[in-house]
Amino acid sequence: MAMGSSERDFPAQAWPSRRGRTGARTSLILYCVAILIPAILSLSIAYQWNHVFASIVSVLNIVFMAMMLSQFALSSRGRWLYRLMGIDQAMSLHRRMGEWIAIFFFLHPFLIVLPRMWFAPELVWSDLWLSFTQASVATGVYAWMILIVWTLVSIAKAKAGLSFEAWRYSHTIGFGAVAVLGVLHAIDVGRHGQLQPLFNWIWIAGGTAAVLAALWGLTGRARAMDAKTFRLVEVRKASASDWELVLENDRKLPFAFEAGQFAWIGASRSALLRDEHPFSIASAPSELPVLRFVIRELGDFTRQLAQLKPGSRIRVDGPYGDFSLAGRSARGVLLIAGGAGIAPMLGVLRDLTPDQARLPIRLLYGNRTASQLVAQDELSALEARLPDFRQVIALEQTDASIGAHHHGRMDPDFLKAHLPPHEEIAGWLIFVCGPPVMVEHVVAHLIRLGVPKQTILYEEFGF
Repeated sequence: MAMGSSERDFPAQAWPSRRGRTGARTSLILYCVAILIPAILSLSIAYQWNHVFASIVSVLNIVFMAMMLSQFALSSRGRWLYRLMGIDQAMSLHRRMGEWIAIFFFLHPFLIVLPRMWFAPELVWSDLWLSFTQASVATGVYAWMILIVWTLVSIAKAKAGLSFEAWRYSHTIGFGAVAVLGVLHAIDVGRHGQLQPLFNWIWIAGGTAAVLAALWGLTGRARAMDAKTFRLVEVRKASASDWELVLENDRKLPFAFEAGQFAWIGASRSALLRDEHPFSIASAPSELPVLRFVIRELGDFTRQLAQLKPGSRIRVDGPYGDFSLAGRSARGVLLIAGGAGIAPMLGVLRDLTPDQARLPIRLLYGNRTASQLVAQDELSALEARLPDFRQVIALEQTDASIGAHHHGRMDPDFLKAHLPPHEEIAGWLIFVCGPPVMVEHVVAHLIRLGVPKQTILYEEFGF
């Protein structure tokens, strides 16, 4: 997803700060406890299994079914979720668990007949055929087929040119159908529910909650966004490939944010049209009621930015994200930005406290060409004003007009040359933001270079 951004309530703080939320490890523990509850309850139902493998598969079926239903809560963008773990953690968990869920349920029919390969191999194919053709398992077969199709769509969405809006809408509806059919399948053929009908109410309740979360994501959140609009002040080119969107909270709506966070914004008349996208806020909280975004022109929505007229109403939903220096201590700060990943870095630099401004701060800023560089006059002024701030530019296409810069991508040699001494690195905070492939490679390089993983914060621009 096109990540980056954030917001706070103006003039009052309506969203909890990071310090009021659980950490990533605690959030993962709470998630594991929640999805294990149905499996633990199933153990209280006496059932004689033919072999150990069948009992293991049965427990895994229950665990992964609970995981699938929880996916809708993780993607709901609900305030309760932000208070618990933060939207960034929730969406990261949603993506990672989604991959495992797809793999497991793709293998599900084959796992059921797998023991036949040892006990009665001659019956494997006939049993597999029955598992796909029996009327009693029709809901499961439909869910399985939709799961495969929608998983392939999710994998190929970028290459297929699928817009963010079309993908998210179809993603919710498609996997919502998988969840409903999966619940019906569990009720129809689930052995625990047949022995103890009350067990089926776990799936009924979970399925109902999943559908409500999906509906909230499609309609409830949209209506909430319709009530929270800012006035468009200006749209201007920030570089050859980027736009700066300037908004004003002219209605004095509750809104506050930490520098570096992101918000979903939308420009259609109704959020039900699903045109909202997540973008990083590039301004500092001190600039409120003005809010600035730096947005790279990549998709249908971003190409339409030039057509927006001053005075238009822009919906804003946030704040989201944990990509912030606020509330954190460090001996130094390293900002690594690729392309539009400069947006949250600008927010962080514009919000430095006097103590933070005295820290050693490095900005490694990569782009394809010099014409794509943003805010160079401002960054040059910061280099002159701050005691220990320096920008290092990396360009894939070298350009003598901008002076000294690195020619090429941010490879391990480039990163190593600009990291602080090894004995000091543990005290630094490192922020990485940019396209998914760039972020993945840079984070992996940093870890291999000995940077402690807990000192790295990162966000990806993709969906």
